[in-house]
Amino acid sequence: MGNIQVLSFEVANLIAAGEVVDRPASAIKEMMENSIDAGAKNVTVEIQNGGVTFMRVTDDGCGMSAEDLPMAIRRHATSKIRNAEDLDGISTLGFRGEALAAISSVSDMRIMSKRREDDMGAMLEIKGGQMVGISERGCRDGTTIIVENLFSNVPARRKFLKRDATESMAVSANVERVALSHPEISVRLIVDGVTKLETAGDGQLKSAIWAVFGKDFASRLLPLDSEHEGIRITGFIGRSDNVKANRNGQNFFINNRFVRSRTAQAALEQAFTSYIPPRELPLLCHEYSPQPRPRGRERPPRQAGGEVLQRKARLRGGLLRDPSGSGAERDQARVRRPRQKAHRPRWRSGVGHDHPHRDQPPRVPGQAAGGYGYESRFQALQYGGSHPQDHGAS
Repeated sequence: MGNIQVLSFEVANLIAAGEVVDRPASAIKEMMENSIDAGAKNVTVEIQNGGVTFMRVTDDGCGMSAEDLPMAIRRHATSKIRNAEDLDGISTLGFRGEALAAISSVSDMRIMSKRREDDMGAMLEIKGGQMVGISERGCRDGTTIIVENLFSNVPARRKFLKRDATESMAVSANVERVALSHPEISVRLIVDGVTKLETAGDGQLKSAIWAVFGKDFASRLLPLDSEHEGIRITGFIGRSDNVKANRNGQNFFINNRFVRSRTAQAALEQAFTSYIPPRELPLLCHEYSPQPRPRGRERPPRQAGGEVLQRKARLRGGLLRDPSGSGAERDQARVRRPRQKAHRPRWRSGVGHDHPHRDQPPRVPGQAAGGYGYESRFQALQYGGSHPQDHGAS
């Protein structure tokens, strides 16, 4: 028997779970994206103890039938694509079908779902990746997913989790980003029984910003709407008196997906260089909407976002400073030339080299102002002068 063998289904799921789920915040993000793809208009997230012991995501989306529930926790099982041609026109947040499979393999999960056309819903129960059973259940339209005891069967992963407060902050950050990227969805967050966030879901981005960042932040914003080279930028940008010492207030979204990009951050900060104090950073919350490519394969969000932001890098503030002007001259003017190191000659003792801190040579105590003033012949040579002994003086 050879040494190389195919891993079992359970072991493969445990390995894949580490790629998709590394903390409660990532599990919440995956479940919320499933709710958005299901067409939900109201999403409620509830966690306890940072999400380690309890997480619940409830939505009013399309729901699932009793036949689809067991398939939902299988790897690479999805309703969003059917064949390779469907990869050319993906508009959903996910399509690989790995999220629920990964989460269920490292936790105890219950899924309750009901379609609007069905009289009864169904509940699926999984423990440690093993399906316990499925049964009929009366429930509301949509889907409710309850996750308990995350990483209970993988103690090594649970050991690397942070404190409950830290994990709660990470969950809150992910929920806030989803609320900002989808202002048409009412998002509610409950942490240890206390409602921390609730958006109106009226489709107005400023309403979502008001709910997430507060009244003072939202009242000092300027609307942003521009289009250039097939890229439309909409959202809000902070005024010069609305700044922070960190980048927590800078939120970039591409096709309703949050992204991080140093290129976009640099372009924003460069445009505000002469308007804000040093060591202060501008605030922004806006959406990039590039035109879809007719025959482009779906790529991970970081790669897709990088291509769009590379195009924006060629503008370098053109959309923020002068949307109507041509960016060719600015691009040529902003080409960075290699920095040449300034020549700074090092001081050495000897004739012709003056020490920067010794503009005047020290004089012998009691020496007249017009005298030679050098204490030794070496010091005279050091400052380019002469010693009295050189002239026959005793």
